[in-house]
Amino acid sequence: MTVLGHAESPLGEILLAGEGEALTGLWFLGQRYEGAGLPRNTPADETLPAFDAARVWLRSYFARKPLPPKPPLRPAGTEFQQAVWRQLSAIPFGQLRTYGGLAAELEPILGRRTSARAVGFAVGHNPISLLIPCHRVVGGNGQLTGYAGGLARKEALLKWEGILPEGKQTGSGPETAEAAMIGDTVKVIVDRPMGSRHPGTFHPKKPPQDVFLRRFFHEKGNGRPER
Repeated sequence: MTVLGHAESPLGEILLAGEGEALTGLWFLGQRYEGAGLPRNTPADETLPAFDAARVWLRSYFARKPLPPKPPLRPAGTEFQQAVWRQLSAIPFGQLRTYGGLAAELEPILGRRTSARAVGFAVGHNPISLLIPCHRVVGGNGQLTGYAGGLARKEALLKWEGILPEGKQTGSGPETAEAAMIGDTVKVIVDRPMGSRHPGTFHPKKPPQDVFLRRFFHEKGNGRPER
């Protein structure tokens, strides 16, 4: 049975989905495709071991500490999407790939040609952000392109990993200003464990189940989530 949980991060609150021992979803609240494919009226269970492992991984990532093992990942998608997501998972911390480069890597694996556009669609629908690092994919000219969590978060993540120089701006306007603000927030928050009252511990907030569900699923009388 699929259940929901949540985690805190310097870039915003995160929605978790899991089933059994596996993590099946990780989205920033409010991002595009948030909770896509989740059964309606999915219950909350913050005690799922996969959620605990994901929270520990997130804390280590945002503290630039050695990363612990990821929980088992089980994203739901087509055969092609699964192939793209496996390629994403192989991109090391601090490195980039392009959509066209991923398409070329996939050709011998799939036994056929594919396009950067098709790869981009699969990347954009990655249901497990951060742990499957879709933020490490850029356009052929190195330009930051669409990210379901928002370009400001993508820019902040790449600067956090040292891929983009701290002073470099990849664009202008509200998104760039937001990215600078998010980057500053990351620097401040990772100086202390997320959600912790005592150094070295990690105690995410656990809102009551009904409150959490109301924040994610806004019922319209028939129990169908409002999207």
